Amino acid sequence: MNDIIITILSFLIGGVLGEFVQALYNYKKEILSIIWTKRFEEYKVVWELTGVLPKYPEDRAIRYTDIYSTCLQLKNWYFKSGGIILLRKVESLMKIFKKPCMQFRISKQGRN
Repeated sequence: MNDIIITILSFLIGGVLGEFVQALYNYKKEILSIIWTKRFEEYKVVWELTGVLPKYPEDRAIRYTDIYSTCLQLKNWYFKSGGIILLRKVESLMKIFKKPCMQFRISKQGRN
């Protein structure tokens, strides 16, 4: 009789525990999906903002004010929406871009 009770209890505990683990897995999967969707949307914004500095073809008509404006827009994007969801690798790239932007800001006086 004890063997039957132990078997039934084991079955019930295993079932409940299995459902709990499955629910946690599904929750994590859903959260990650939401984060990646949001991240992709934000990266599209950055992609468009950095279009002022294309590598190919080189834009020789770019003005100082265009670069300065892009720096300000990137800063606003970083602190108002996108910075919180960046991958560490992308965040390190943003920090690399930040230094030239700061130099533009400091030397902005009298330029067009």
